[in-house]
Amino acid sequence: MHKMIRRRFYRGLFSLVLCMLLTISLLPAPEGLNADASNPFVIMLDPGHGGSDGGAVRGDNEERVFNEKLADACRKELAGYDNVLVYITRENDADISTYARSMYAKRVQADLFISFHINANNYAGAKGAEIYVPHGNWKPEIAIESKNLANRILTNFAELDLPGYGLTNNRLKNRGVKTRLIQDDIRLFYPDGSQGDYYEVIRMGVHNNIPAMIIEHAFISNAADLAMLRDDAALEKLGKATANAIVAQYNLKKTGKTLEQPVFKGQTSVISMGKVQSNHTVGGKPITLSASGGTGTGEYVFYSNNPKVVRIEGNQAYIVGAGDVRLSVTRYEDGTYLPRSLPDINRPSIKVSSLTTQLLLSVEDNYRGANGKQTVVLSCRPATGLEYGAVPYGTVTFFNNNVKLGTAQFNDDGSCTLHVADIEPGNYTFTASYESGNFDGFAMNNVASVSYEVVRTEPTPTPLEPSEPTGEMTEGDPSERPSSKDDSGAMMTNRIVILAFAIAGVVILIAIIILAVCRFRG
Repeated sequence: MHKMIRRRFYRGLFSLVLCMLLTISLLPAPEGLNADASNPFVIMLDPGHGGSDGGAVRGDNEERVFNEKLADACRKELAGYDNVLVYITRENDADISTYARSMYAKRVQADLFISFHINANNYAGAKGAEIYVPHGNWKPEIAIESKNLANRILTNFAELDLPGYGLTNNRLKNRGVKTRLIQDDIRLFYPDGSQGDYYEVIRMGVHNNIPAMIIEHAFISNAADLAMLRDDAALEKLGKATANAIVAQYNLKKTGKTLEQPVFKGQTSVISMGKVQSNHTVGGKPITLSASGGTGTGEYVFYSNNPKVVRIEGNQAYIVGAGDVRLSVTRYEDGTYLPRSLPDINRPSIKVSSLTTQLLLSVEDNYRGANGKQTVVLSCRPATGLEYGAVPYGTVTFFNNNVKLGTAQFNDDGSCTLHVADIEPGNYTFTASYESGNFDGFAMNNVASVSYEVVRTEPTPTPLEPSEPTGEMTEGDPSERPSSKDDSGAMMTNRIVILAFAIAGVVILIAIIILAVCRFRG
């Protein structure tokens, strides 16, 4: 009798567990558990230099050619891995600015940016490979990821057997992972005020949350290194070594789930830019930019190397600060052709002079605070120059009878205010002076003043809290509001899966307890 009960129990338990496992298998997997082919790992490979910029040159050996072969070997190796898309910044010998390379990586939502280069030095004994990565003073997590990969790459390089070139022990010297920062050009500092990375593709990578690095594979100025670089077989080994380091770092797999790789052509027509006047003054009308050339239907995107002097919006260049600036333009990809930039030697230079004008001071408001004392709001602005988006970059210092009240800077709309609290009623003469800032387009050397009688006013009433809206919604089109549907759906799916696993665990635990009891009684 007990044996029959146990048999039925086992059958029922087996059926129950089987149903639970089948149910769980049919549920959608929570985000992050499985690789998603619709969200590939995107790698941007950048053969450095190109076009009018050949890079380092020794005799008939040009860096740009070596860079192309290294990137191509790396691309071919990576393309054989699951769920990976490999892009390249240039296919032919075309100009493309470092800014355009970085923005191309951002446009394709790259997860990694690798720039291939060859080193050079006046000292012929300098040799080996080194890699530049972000310093990490801003967004340190990106620097850590880049450094880890760079160390893997250099380790792979050092393990390659490269005989016949004169390398010491037939090995490429490991010169280490390095960083380099901007020292004195504050326009290239990061938003938190920390020094920017020196190399633009690395600095832009940090801005765009893309780990980026520059691999200096060897020295074209060293005889043994150059002999190695001249051998395509050695370049292929180096390219594959970089790919293998990426595979190890990001745990890429080869199970036949490869993706169709992007195929692009290089633009064959040179980019040119319309003539731009070279001298300007802050406060002038914006410059309308134009470009022609290139191949395909990609959009023209204009660029200023100093937005504090010239800010670009579409094809309009706004004169917003004083200093020197260079402009450029890139015709970006269109699904067939890769980006191509205006050659560096053709980029127009602009010199912008500051505007000499007057600082104006006024009293904007006078109100009584909760403590019963008066507050005066002082307001400054330049007499001219704000019409086309220019804003003073300096600091205004406010005084009352030569007693310093405080300082303030101009907002993006050209306003500059200071709230002076606890002012007693009476007659006052307020003054203000201006100190210019970096790339400032405004020279305001006068001392502005205003006489004002502070009178006691009624307390400012406290605004009533708005009541909850009822009935019809009044704050814009509901269709334009962000929806949490996707997030809530994903959360619900995850909760269902967790609940299913929990139920299965409880059922199995109960079954084990019942089985133990049956055996004990039997």
